[in-house]
Amino acid sequence: MKILSLKSLLHFIILLIIFLLAYPMIFDTKIFLGGDNANYYILANGLASGEGYVAFQSPSAPAANHFPPGYPFIMSILIRLGMDSLEAMKIFNGILLLLSSFLLFHITFKLTKNNVLSIILASFTIVNRNLLEYATIVMSETVFLFFLMLTIYLFMLWKEKKNNWKSLYFFLLAISLVILIYIRTQGVVVLLAFTFFFLIMKQWKEATVLFTFCFIALLPWQIRSSKLGGNSYMAQLLRTEPYNKLSPQMAFGDWGTRVKENFVRYVSKEIPNALFPAIKVKYKDSKTGKLIKAPIKNWILGFTVIVLALIGIWSVEKYRVFFGLLFAGVFCILMLWPQVWFGIRFYLPMVPLTFVFAILGLLFSISRLFKLKTPIVESKKAVFVIAALLLFQVSPIQALESKSEREHPKNWGNFLRIGEWCKENIDENSVISCRKPALMYTASKTKTTGFKYTKDREEFFNYYKSEGVTHVIMEQLGFNQTGLYLYPAMQAEKEKFQLIKEYGTRKGRTKQGKPIQSKVAVWCFEFHPELGYNGEYKDGVRHGKGTYQYKEGALMEGIWVNDTLNGPGVLTNKNGISYSGIWKKGKKEGKIIITPPNGQKIESFAKNDTILPIGYLIDENGNRGRQIRLN
Repeated sequence: MKILSLKSLLHFIILLIIFLLAYPMIFDTKIFLGGDNANYYILANGLASGEGYVAFQSPSAPAANHFPPGYPFIMSILIRLGMDSLEAMKIFNGILLLLSSFLLFHITFKLTKNNVLSIILASFTIVNRNLLEYATIVMSETVFLFFLMLTIYLFMLWKEKKNNWKSLYFFLLAISLVILIYIRTQGVVVLLAFTFFFLIMKQWKEATVLFTFCFIALLPWQIRSSKLGGNSYMAQLLRTEPYNKLSPQMAFGDWGTRVKENFVRYVSKEIPNALFPAIKVKYKDSKTGKLIKAPIKNWILGFTVIVLALIGIWSVEKYRVFFGLLFAGVFCILMLWPQVWFGIRFYLPMVPLTFVFAILGLLFSISRLFKLKTPIVESKKAVFVIAALLLFQVSPIQALESKSEREHPKNWGNFLRIGEWCKENIDENSVISCRKPALMYTASKTKTTGFKYTKDREEFFNYYKSEGVTHVIMEQLGFNQTGLYLYPAMQAEKEKFQLIKEYGTRKGRTKQGKPIQSKVAVWCFEFHPELGYNGEYKDGVRHGKGTYQYKEGALMEGIWVNDTLNGPGVLTNKNGISYSGIWKKGKKEGKIIITPPNGQKIESFAKNDTILPIGYLIDENGNRGRQIRLN
């Protein structure tokens, strides 16, 4: 069947109609609150602007290395074409989901030779809640799915033609495969599946040419990655705690524990939920934090899907080796994945193929069990029963529609709202510091950075100075780093922070006279590094010589010991009057020399930070003169 034939166009129109019924209904214009989609958008802007593959939102714009560049590069093309909004990129992902279903139709038809069954199975891709939802998020899953389907389809075309490695289909297959790997490193599994397939089939030239072509095409990225410290995903994979750089490397026993926990999770939770989103899964108890075991029905469904998919792969004799290798490779990777990377995201691109082979396995099993003369997969009437499975997708789609219509939680909404305010009200050369800098950039279109996760205030504020921070956003998104590091630093140096905007705060006071607290408030402060303390530190606190500039104009110069003024110092107020003397535990104590702007020195005394109202004029030789009363 030719993909551009009149009959094929009819099949595409059928899928398009289904798509237009489902996708606009669940389309969510809101930005997804996960950080990765914002990072992809930022990387794409860096490429589109000519800055390169860098963290474009950061004032220092460091070279990026965490995400492969394939998806940001595709997005950068859209930006250069004028489609620079997140909403436009979501629509682009939706179109790719539709095209993925169309490619899946052709793949399935090559396996079954049944138009009706192929349309039903392909439509699953565009009515599955999980696939639909990710098609409205600026993430790589949908793009990866499209190129996965394209690569498999090109492989089938090549195999049907019985061509060698010199054919056009083989060349297109190799290009599509390289793009796939550049989109997500997981694409290496597909390369290995093809390589081992060709080796098993004793097609030595094809195996060698494909692997060599991909190796050379990927080499520039690997060299660059190596110069930047190596692949971050691989480093995380080999640590017991992926997000803790100080955690030990995985030991033999750790791998066994990881595989066991991943197997339990995928079979009992993620595979059932991925194919049938109406099946709700819970990972941890919200109160205790302990893992929640899946019900027995989930285990039964998960095992059933796996067994039927294996039977389905076995039933397609011509392609069983390749698809067997593909699924085996994917599951090997998923079993080795760190347990903290839970959820359906990493398995999502395989969901359509899993569903196809599970159905083929079911039909094959029925045919063999009842010894049917005509395989049920060839019956157009019987396969309509399969369409009933699509009804299980209706309720999840309705839930997704409801979700798309809801606003962000108020704390997140206020966070993005203050970013939009910054876009309109602060200088375009500003630099904002906050807990979620990538998301803040999407709202503010202003350079953003994080903050140092340290209680060492010297290190904390030196980072701000090096990044040129001009504004700081304090939020209540629920991340403990804000309370552990940012808030204490702001409390210790209040002079450096001037409140300029707030959202979500509550007015009034409690019966006890305290301000009413809000759990959804967000504040934007101007950051003034010249104000507050500047000087020597020891163990992260003020210690040694330093100055303290007050925002009303006063300047304190003195000695700090363990974060407190303790020793000789000079305080000059905004009117130019200086007070020179000794401070003990932060307070003026003992003899004080007062020097007004006219230069006349006055000697007085201070007790518990209060200057006595009587003083003595000091002559130019330092001798005490007549007594005067101080105002």
